[in-house]
Amino acid sequence: MKITMKITATGLAAVLLVSGAAMAGAEDAAAPDAGGNGPGISYALFEDVVPHIDLEQCPAGYAGQDVFCRLTLAHDQLNLVVFSEEGDQPMIATEKVDLDKTELVF
Repeated sequence: MKITMKITATGLAAVLLVSGAAMAGAEDAAAPDAGGNGPGISYALFEDVVPHIDLEQCPAGYAGQDVFCRLTLAHDQLNLVVFSEEGDQPMIATEKVDLDKTELVF
């Protein structure tokens, strides 16, 4: 996987320091909705409560899909979070990022 982002080293350090606590709080908000459909968190909620890094583009596995991606850090794990461009922009996927197999381009 290749992840491309624009962020300064200082900005990245700040995000990584606070992401764990905020993402832990957002995990409760990410429970499935009443219909059992998906994680039940909109991008608007995520944007407000989870420190994250905006990615210029999603990794190649999401090419051609109407999605956008963010990176977070929770429980000492870097995570890719994928949102749909449609409707309320719901979270549609999360992936743990294996740093041994991922090229981070700043």
